[in-house]
Amino acid sequence: RKIMNWLIYNLLAVIVLATMMLLFKWLSIQGLTNSVILFFVFLFGASFYFVHLLVNKTVLQLNSKLILILVLAATLNNI
Repeated sequence: RKIMNWLIYNLLAVIVLATMMLLFKWLSIQGLTNSVILFFVFLFGASFYFVHLLVNKTVLQLNSKLILILVLAATLNNI
């Protein structure tokens, strides 16, 4: 039974990923550059995570070292 759940979740993930790729392709055909597409994808994604943090009342326990590592990770992500 657990194998079937895994299979269903896997198929759903493949469908979602394929849909996202097709939407990205359509947006690029409409003339949007990759930078604009990714800007809005990350903007909306970040806002969903922000709402998630607020709803779950997550306490952010960050110090300067952790913030620097997060900035480094974000920088490396954009190279």
